[in-house]
Amino acid sequence: MIQHTYRKILALFLLCLYLGVEAHAQLNIPPDYYYQQKYWMTRKRLKENFLHVGNEPGDMIPAGEYNKYHPEARYLYHGDGLIKLGWYMAVLATEYHLLVANNQPTEGTLEEIYYALQTVDRLDAVSGPMFSWYNYPNGYLPKDIKRWEDTETSNDPYTLGYQQITELLYDPVNKKYLPASNTLDGFLVRDDVPCEYFSKLKDVDCIRSSSGCYSTLYDDPAGWTRREYYGAEESQDQLVFLFMGLKCIHHFIPASVTYNGLNLNNRAQTQLSRILGYAASGSNGTQLPYTIANPHLSGAPKVARGADMSIYAYPFAVLGNTVVHGKNFHGDPIVQPIHNTAAPTFFTLPEGGAYQAFNASFFLVSNFTAPNKNYQDNDTKEAALVAISNMYARTLTGKNNSLLELSTLCHNSNVRWPIYTLLNNALFPDNSAFNTFLVGQKDDVESMLNSYPCEGSYNYGVSNYAVNWNGWNRFFVYANHVNSPDMNDAFDKFHGHRAGLDYMLLYNLYKINFMQDGNQVSYQSIENLNIPQGSYYPFLGLGSVANPLRQFAEKIESSAVLNNVSGNTTTANVSYHALSEINLKPDFHVKPGALFHAKMTTGSECDQYGYKSTVISLEDEVQTGSTSIETVEIDEDLQIFPNPSKEQVYLKLNQSVENATLQVYSYTGQLMETHLNITIRKGENYAFEIGHLSPGTYTCRLILTNSQISYYGKLAKM
Repeated sequence: MIQHTYRKILALFLLCLYLGVEAHAQLNIPPDYYYQQKYWMTRKRLKENFLHVGNEPGDMIPAGEYNKYHPEARYLYHGDGLIKLGWYMAVLATEYHLLVANNQPTEGTLEEIYYALQTVDRLDAVSGPMFSWYNYPNGYLPKDIKRWEDTETSNDPYTLGYQQITELLYDPVNKKYLPASNTLDGFLVRDDVPCEYFSKLKDVDCIRSSSGCYSTLYDDPAGWTRREYYGAEESQDQLVFLFMGLKCIHHFIPASVTYNGLNLNNRAQTQLSRILGYAASGSNGTQLPYTIANPHLSGAPKVARGADMSIYAYPFAVLGNTVVHGKNFHGDPIVQPIHNTAAPTFFTLPEGGAYQAFNASFFLVSNFTAPNKNYQDNDTKEAALVAISNMYARTLTGKNNSLLELSTLCHNSNVRWPIYTLLNNALFPDNSAFNTFLVGQKDDVESMLNSYPCEGSYNYGVSNYAVNWNGWNRFFVYANHVNSPDMNDAFDKFHGHRAGLDYMLLYNLYKINFMQDGNQVSYQSIENLNIPQGSYYPFLGLGSVANPLRQFAEKIESSAVLNNVSGNTTTANVSYHALSEINLKPDFHVKPGALFHAKMTTGSECDQYGYKSTVISLEDEVQTGSTSIETVEIDEDLQIFPNPSKEQVYLKLNQSVENATLQVYSYTGQLMETHLNITIRKGENYAFEIGHLSPGTYTCRLILTNSQISYYGKLAKM
């Protein structure tokens, strides 16, 4: 008799375990599970299609749009790079905070924070070389210059003499701008994305950027061209959101945390001090306080756009005093003015006048939302400044007036920007105010999270866009404007998929503010998830019928044991969802009666726009007409290779069989096909075509003729 070496496992070995319809009916899955899946899928797309992690030119600056379906070429558009970098840093800082709170690995997130901070310094250092080429003899300063096809406009002073400009050189071999610079003076360009950057990203053919590459797709579908490099200058709106990111890093990353020898908390503090200090000083005294000038152009003129920061001087100064000088901003109406102006301080304008100027502007926009795109541009900046500075802080009455004032604007039904109240309370927790102003907004936040498409936000014009999630950031546009082509530029100028920074930050702030809610799931990274031997489910009720456990990761490796202790409430109920691999180790075991479900994405759930996702509804999971395969013995003598495969695999046995039957089952237990009269010679390969099968994981059952013996093996179709 042939001796067999067996190991007990479910027949759907790698990923192929059947969970019947009745088990699905018992599931009570918190919506937060789906919110979090969408978060990690958005994070994955961000690093594949919108940015590259590193510290070379262009790295770490999220693109605003990724047009995957342009008929000629798939392109990225980079604009307002400092704004998007600030949102990205806020996402990373809050992600780190949540990973620590849930005992998850943080190495990957810390790496991205490290490179994001390096990018801030890189954009500071490169501003000198970029603008040094522009001091040509006729005295015109080509700030915010026209693109090459507009240079014949002779009456525009910024384009006169444009052809005389010597092009700034980019060295694609050594990946740096020439001449190099290490000078950090607090003046930044918005991005340094070179034309060649597209080669670092997945499924991207060309780049449009502020600094160096202009795609000619709209005029000449043949492709893209390099244009003369020029620096897009920083402005006050760029700095608002860059400071939002630096504030979040300074708040959520402890002072003790370092990466590659860099103290991240301290570096964020140093950068905010240098950049804000340059503006507060009137660009080193060349202008009035809180006026941005370009120090690298002759005469240090004001930047072309957004030079005057004076109306926002009060919250900027409060933010700087808090982060850099460690001043405890307490809001006392008598003591506070003295506290603000006592050295050291960022108050370089009269304190009272600065307060009144901002206060008047904020109350104007917060109480009057006219149908005007310019109003919403100012609103979002001012809401962010109040959130990160807490300038309407706690008073003797004990109220957090910042939260109160933010709620007036942000919870207006015409606006709906709860992200700023959530951000303020995350940075300056106030439980009494939270109960009053935020708890009632939870349903609205969850409605937003629920409506976010699993393939991400997108806009390809009036006939093809995601409702409410169609611009690069929904919190820059009033709620009653977001789906209006007349009020939202995303319909006209900026077509493509979005990076999803708005969704990701909203989700993280939702988790931070409502972390104690019993309907939330654990915050887990989708890096490799290893469930070690000795893990038993249910564990303290988690992973039971009453409280099902769903674990989602890039790859899952498990040696867990799923028990059926006694009765439904203590029966294990566990699901694994993975993007690329689920590996059930020899010690993994599902006891009879326990419930287990495993799923790998096949690209079928969210493939309307070409993105893969494991986000599915319960109805999608329920399979009718399936055949349940019981727990069986998997024989290691049946070899299936190469595995995974796209077109063809081979079966191999250590004995000869004739007139056998080969059955192929899906991971749900559904019989997909049957092959009769199979003959396999000992030691020889039997070819089996699988090109017609959909991507996924299957169980192969080889039934010997006139025998009770069946061989089982797994098959992964790519």
